[in-house]
Amino acid sequence: MERERRQFVPKICLFCENPPCARACPTKALEPRPAGGVWVIEENCIGCLKCNEVCVNRVIRIPEEPIGPLVCDLCGGDPDCVKICPVQALSLEN
Repeated sequence: MERERRQFVPKICLFCENPPCARACPTKALEPRPAGGVWVIEENCIGCLKCNEVCVNRVIRIPEEPIGPLVCDLCGGDPDCVKICPVQALSLEN
């Protein structure tokens, strides 16, 4: 019997130059970054998820613990996903 091969593809922020998620946020909880993507201003988030509705990849999530939206910020330039990938399939390029 042949085993089914599964493929897991991470869905990550595309760091849009003019992020639709920031434009859609009614409380300005997402602020566009100069290099693309957004900064999260947690105290402004009301959890409406309008940001995720317009996100191209639908990657924004609201965790159960209310700390604001979760959006990839590249871990300050040293992404944990790159460090822990068991097959070194991820890399960060400038």
